[in-house]
Amino acid sequence: MRNQIRKFLIVLISGLFAPAFLGSCALGLAQRDATTGSYEEAEETSMMPEEAKRSRKEMDDAAPADKQQERMVIYEAGLKNSVNEVEPALQKARSVVDNYKGYVEKQQVNKESTSAFLVIRVPVAHFTDALADLSRIGTVVHRNIKADDITRDFADLSQRLENRKQLLDRLYEILKRTKDTKQKIRILNEIARLNKEVESMQARKDYMAKKAAFSTIELSFVAEAKMSVNQGSAIPWIRGLRPDRRTLNSSPAFKFALPTGFLDYSENYSSSDDYIYASPDGVQIRAATIENNPRADASFFERALLYERGRYPEKIVGSDRNGSRVSLTTPQQVGYERAFYTVVLFVDGDVLHVIEVFYPTEEIYNKQKKVVESAIKTIQPKSFFIRMIEGIF
Repeated sequence: MRNQIRKFLIVLISGLFAPAFLGSCALGLAQRDATTGSYEEAEETSMMPEEAKRSRKEMDDAAPADKQQERMVIYEAGLKNSVNEVEPALQKARSVVDNYKGYVEKQQVNKESTSAFLVIRVPVAHFTDALADLSRIGTVVHRNIKADDITRDFADLSQRLENRKQLLDRLYEILKRTKDTKQKIRILNEIARLNKEVESMQARKDYMAKKAAFSTIELSFVAEAKMSVNQGSAIPWIRGLRPDRRTLNSSPAFKFALPTGFLDYSENYSSSDDYIYASPDGVQIRAATIENNPRADASFFERALLYERGRYPEKIVGSDRNGSRVSLTTPQQVGYERAFYTVVLFVDGDVLHVIEVFYPTEEIYNKQKKVVESAIKTIQPKSFFIRMIEGIF
């Protein structure tokens, strides 16, 4: 008889208080702590059932350390090397990076090409070998290495992220059962806030995983200030030539035909434009007339050009001297592309006529070189006598 009365009272109490109890649970789950802004702390209010509290605590205590966690270490290094020339050093560095299946994340080269800075990413398994190979480029001036074990931090972040995802699932379930409009709004606001946290934590987790998978090497090159005894390097304007930008500011004292398909920029060339002719696919032609100083013939300037361009690691594609005309073409690494650079000189008494042609890629070089060469053949430098007459009048 007593057992029957007890069962009846349990059924009666459950029927009277179950709706209110469920509503209180929903409110507790949707409530956010006003002082900390923490969803997890707000959830653990007096309105939360003991079973839910225990479930939550069990989730927090289930640390990934109970499992065999793979060790994750972020390797970073800083390397500063002194080199003879920056551009050849950059090419060697890129070769090392390619060899170890890495990539250049960032590259900066100063205007005078006397220094460069790269951020290199290589698979962590090749970090030591890549660092050793990069240290052989020039002379190491400074080096530092840092290893940061993020195994525990990554595991904790993964666990907290998983907890939030589970809490989101529970909120969605409560939202389905909630009838009160105000409580629905509060739950939806909490879901929106929690979703932002999940996105932020996921982004952080992905970033940590990427940093652990690919080590980081910050590499700096600084060119040594040296004066070569070779006569070619004693000519500043030759040493200063750069394939991808104008270094001779003088205007040309000659004319030559506009190559087929090129655009004419000669009107503004003396004041603003960096090229006199250019093609839609990126070929740039620059021209200048400068003083023949030191006074020399074509054979001298051919040797000077061969020496200066020969300092770069890639072999010269071709050189030619015909009377007072000298031409030379070399490959040149610019950014991530293998560009080509042609220099043509006409020795004309006390002046030199210089033509520079920059081809941005090998494909464009093969396509456009005949068109450009045909135009250069039409060049007719003014003779010394004509320039003298123009100077008088």
